[in-house]
Amino acid sequence: MIRLAALLGLLIACIAAPAHAQGRWLRVESAHFVVVIDHSESRVAATLERLEAFDALLRSITRVPPDDDPVKLEVYLFRGAGLLAEVRGVSSTGSIVGFYTASPDMIAALAEFRGDPDDAEHILFHEYAHHFMLRYFPVAYPAWYVEGFAEYVATVEVGPDTYSIGRFEPMRIRSLEVTRWVPMARLLSAPVSALSAEERQNFYAQSWLLVHYCANTPGCTEALQRYFGALREGGEPIAAFSDHFQMTPDAMQNELRRYIRTALTYVTRARTPSRSTFAVTRLPAGADDLLTRDLRLRRGVQEDDRDALIEAVRRRASGSSDPFALRTLGRAEILAENFDAAQAALNTALTAAPDDVEALYLMGVAFAQQAANSGDSEALIAESRRYFVRAFQIDPRHAPTLYRFAMTFWRNDAPMPRERLDILVEAANLAPQVDEIGINAGIQLLSHGRRDEAIAVLRPIAYAPHGGSTSNAARAMLDALAPADAPAQ
Repeated sequence: MIRLAALLGLLIACIAAPAHAQGRWLRVESAHFVVVIDHSESRVAATLERLEAFDALLRSITRVPPDDDPVKLEVYLFRGAGLLAEVRGVSSTGSIVGFYTASPDMIAALAEFRGDPDDAEHILFHEYAHHFMLRYFPVAYPAWYVEGFAEYVATVEVGPDTYSIGRFEPMRIRSLEVTRWVPMARLLSAPVSALSAEERQNFYAQSWLLVHYCANTPGCTEALQRYFGALREGGEPIAAFSDHFQMTPDAMQNELRRYIRTALTYVTRARTPSRSTFAVTRLPAGADDLLTRDLRLRRGVQEDDRDALIEAVRRRASGSSDPFALRTLGRAEILAENFDAAQAALNTALTAAPDDVEALYLMGVAFAQQAANSGDSEALIAESRRYFVRAFQIDPRHAPTLYRFAMTFWRNDAPMPRERLDILVEAANLAPQVDEIGINAGIQLLSHGRRDEAIAVLRPIAYAPHGGSTSNAARAMLDALAPADAPAQ
């Protein structure tokens, strides 16, 4: 940690001072993460070291090779609940101390980061496990496995030279000891959204326990893979489980009760300390006052919060020359459908920094939405594409740019051109965590007769653990194709 802290201090000292004022928020980029935080450099170094170690562990246990050019996860770490509540647009976060969000404009994990760092790291590890699974294994899994796997790996302890895998959260054990278990048949088949608050608490605990059991019981991993295969072929969940685990759900529940009393343990394996390098900058001073509002705009705004948020951004950003403030103001004016004001703010940002990918992207969005509001003016659409192309030339893996560009070719009366569909599919490949991108790719793939590809894109959305309207729409599309195509999970 001393070596890493010294490295970070050196990097910060060596960065040339930008023309605009720097703020308090530190932005640190490693091989797989972009972390924004206002803590000390040494704490940033320690956090990134452990996040990269966790990524290496996931690759090791899932046999995913190193990715030379990954799509990096954004991570925002806040000193307290107040800032996290501001991002969510609520007065208090209650018991929520972190969450993951995936929208066309942002894929990120956010968490409180104060006191004991282990609490925040457990949340980050859990959410990154979901992110990793969707990135490299974008297929349908039963809800209990999705959440159980994330909980199983999130309890890892990262030491200087070892990983300890399979440790448990005391809260989960207490829950299993003092509350009624969810019947195993219900655990295997019910979506999380169908469970009561009490059931959800034990759903996570029992799911973790079942994954722990499978990871440490000879032959269980193979049975698990056969069970997944049966589900994807349309197998009924209870029958598929009984067939491939060679026991009924009730028998497995009894086995898990025995396992937690007598056989629960963890394993230790060696790790090679990472040699990560970090690029360090500070966000412009405009982020000091606008970061949480910018994040709210990026993740999506509720209708009843819309006007107040727009006005708050205008008060703080109007007349500013700060690049962060100008981009945030551009987002707010797009939301307000005040496109002239959005374009004026973003033009100012681009005059100062012509290669600002985010500003170029937002200019494209502003013109595209203006076109949609004015009856699809071809001149406005052409202008939006011009900005998207400029953003793409600077960053060809910026999924939001690819998605919005492809969507300018969407027509309700005809499939989009084939080469534009390929761009939409590439956006879905880069951001498989974003349901909106995936379902639109699935619709267009079906319109082109690329049925198998459409099913592959739609299944993870249809059987997402927490469901929702997009999940329901994807499941309806699969059901309409053929009953056998949709696993009855």
